[in-house]
Amino acid sequence: MRRADIETLGRFTVLGEIARGAVGVVYKALDPENQRTVAIKTLLRNNFDADDDSDTQLIRFQREAEAMSRLQHPGIVAVYETGEDGAVGYIVMEYIDGQSLKDILATKEALVPESAVRIMRSLLSALAYSHEHGIIHRDIKPANILIDRNGEAKLADFGVAKTESSTLTIAGTVLGTISYMSPEQLSGRPIDLRSDIFSAGAVFYELLTGQRPFLGTVATIELQVLNVEPHRPSSISSNCAPQFDQVVMKAMAKRPEDRYQSATAFIRAIEAAVSAMADDTLDDGSEAPTQVFQRPQPVEAEPQSRVSTTAQPTKAAWTEAITAKTPIQPSTLHRYPVIIVLMVTMFAVTLGATWWWSITLPVPPTSEPARPPQSPIAAPVPIIETTPPVTPEAALPLPLPSPALSPLPPPPAVSTKEAAITVLAALRAIECALFTVDVGSDDRLKISGTIGETISAKFIRDEIERTAPGVRYDLSVLTMVGRLCQPLNVIASQHALNRAVPKPVVLSTLRKDATLIDGEKLIVTVEAPQFIPFLQIDYFTLDGQVLHLLPNPLERDGRLPPSGRRTVGDPANNGRFWVVGAPFGVELIIVIASNQPLFARPHPEVEVAGKYLTDLAAALDKASPSTLATAMTIHSFPK
Repeated sequence: MRRADIETLGRFTVLGEIARGAVGVVYKALDPENQRTVAIKTLLRNNFDADDDSDTQLIRFQREAEAMSRLQHPGIVAVYETGEDGAVGYIVMEYIDGQSLKDILATKEALVPESAVRIMRSLLSALAYSHEHGIIHRDIKPANILIDRNGEAKLADFGVAKTESSTLTIAGTVLGTISYMSPEQLSGRPIDLRSDIFSAGAVFYELLTGQRPFLGTVATIELQVLNVEPHRPSSISSNCAPQFDQVVMKAMAKRPEDRYQSATAFIRAIEAAVSAMADDTLDDGSEAPTQVFQRPQPVEAEPQSRVSTTAQPTKAAWTEAITAKTPIQPSTLHRYPVIIVLMVTMFAVTLGATWWWSITLPVPPTSEPARPPQSPIAAPVPIIETTPPVTPEAALPLPLPSPALSPLPPPPAVSTKEAAITVLAALRAIECALFTVDVGSDDRLKISGTIGETISAKFIRDEIERTAPGVRYDLSVLTMVGRLCQPLNVIASQHALNRAVPKPVVLSTLRKDATLIDGEKLIVTVEAPQFIPFLQIDYFTLDGQVLHLLPNPLERDGRLPPSGRRTVGDPANNGRFWVVGAPFGVELIIVIASNQPLFARPHPEVEVAGKYLTDLAAALDKASPSTLATAMTIHSFPK
């Protein structure tokens, strides 16, 4: 998402928005003095320490940005200057024509090992240089690693970086992105450069496997980071050679003293693993493969002069024995012909005994009159092994089946509308899932929804068919990243209540399918319940941020009359509005309707989702039992 009301910053002409982060918005801009394209990161004052006045905070941040501008390294995005335009401070940086590593990973399961190693060389070289100059990044993650069109990696966004001499902090004691945080950083303990080593190890893990080392809800990830060792990379991806396992696991050790003590040591360990892989590949004396990082495949050696004593000799074994003039063991040569002769003899004896028994066995007397001999061309009577020999009693007509064994009548047919109600109730019971169920004109259920990444479409189909056997339906399912499940978990009670009340709070967009294209405005409409609600509308993004649509800096009052409607994001209303931008994909909007404002103080317009959800959960615990909530997903696409 990006704001559309900024056209210039200082002397720079704003060309568009690149990204939105925890401390501001990054714009693409043009420097008119040298016609150079730059990236400008704006700084929001309300994200700094609340105990200092905003002017002091801005000055201190600018000083720290100026210190980072001294980092002149090919693997670090260059910082050109800092400035201020009214109430907005900004940093002017090198513009990278490419995409983030996060976007690249979103399109594939994992990188080939040589690409992963190449990126890690650049990243660790940049970190080594940064650490030598006393700067700890504190937010190493794929979103902050940019890959230019030549495939070179550059480390960006020192927005939460800390110098050894700086006392500046950003609001909150935990800074960074939770999936890549070190245990000491996550628990708020003092950190040093080894915290960056842990985060770099987590990035390497994702490069090799295509997935993060720790998955789940925020609370689950926190527990895993502090207490659980991740699975070894080679057990996750067959593309990852086991030589990298020890390298990654050491970088991600829970205790800082057990990790690599510098980025340079980390680089050396990766290079040693690459060398070991090459050595293992050449152990059989073959020529070097063209792809150094290809995982060696085990090759079973051909037997030499050994002849098995438990299997028939092969032609090769016979030839080898003859040409070498080596007598083959009698047990190997003669045992099998003898066995074959014995088996043939036993078969012949058995066949003869059967024939003799069939012609000498007397026929038992019978009371029935003699029957004429059967024609030799009569069809034989089939014999079923489980049927006992036929007796006169068994030859009698079988009695009619008992009424108790008659098939049950089919259950009464369920209407499609009734099936829709049943299926919707079952799907709503699934955690981290949002579904709608309609009945189409062809009398088929039209089921669409969004599920968390740990849920499969097959599971949804099985649940539908279990709940409504035989129902005809069409299913359309989108998948959202796991972090978006956490807001749904926080509002679960209020969401369930909203479905049960006669007049729920309703959220909708201009398009029924809730899709948006790059550059389109995000406009949502809320219908109020039967009481006077205070609305809280939050937009949760793919990159772990939350944008507060209402209240916002221009619209502080979120009240609505009973059963009233309110449209948010429409420029015609002279309020705040937003347009769609990268990253694209499935994101989440929630609406909470309470009889009192949830928060005594307004939150920053953009903030880290994890911290906000903690505050939101506490606020909902104190809120009225009549508080309602609903949610929907937005699917955005590039042009």
